[in-house]
Amino acid sequence: MGTIYHVACKQCRVKRDLDKFYAVFGNPQNREEAISFSKRIEGDSFRAGLLVGFMGAHIGHECVILSDSDWNEEYEDYTEETHFWRD
Repeated sequence: MGTIYHVACKQCRVKRDLDKFYAVFGNPQNREEAISFSKRIEGDSFRAGLLVGFMGAHIGHECVILSDSDWNEEYEDYTEETHFWRD
């Protein structure tokens, strides 16, 4: 059990599953907090890589991060991005 998170691009109508990425809602406000947060996110570095890769590919686009409980019909027809799994 747990909350699943997704990132979605509204312009491209694509989404990426981030799985149980609980650190996604960290909110460091200064350098000290960011350093402290970096230790917390180490366990989620794979998921962080998925998010950064998606955001880099969709830079300048309107992207949203949603939990499975926030997910609604607006995003149902978005295509799941899976090409990042290729070797």
